[in-house]
Amino acid sequence: MDANLNLGILNGQYSTPGEPDKYSKDAEKYFKKVLAKDPVNASALVGMGNLGFNKGKTDEAREYYEKAVKIDSWDPDIWLNLARVALKQSNKEDARDYCGRASKLDSGDHVRDIVTALKCN
Repeated sequence: MDANLNLGILNGQYSTPGEPDKYSKDAEKYFKKVLAKDPVNASALVGMGNLGFNKGKTDEAREYYEKAVKIDSWDPDIWLNLARVALKQSNKEDARDYCGRASKLDSGDHVRDIVTALKCN
């Protein structure tokens, strides 16, 4: 895994949702470095989507998640991120669809617990 991707993920985990802080700025910088070299890196796209979501920029988050899911449609977590955005945008129908896709890919506790928490089933 690319060191910049790891640094982006780490900084993203320490960032404070809703607040522009050093960690979110650094995470964005590292994810952009990864995407400059590898524009189809699904993990970096998801990272950028997470940063957008945490800043309340749901349209931006959705764009990144949609790019990521086109690259890696087998990752249930990307579908769950799209469901979070859809719910935030009051689009329950899309949220149900995305949760359903995630559930078909992984019927384990992880996905089931998130689908239940999102209340999109």
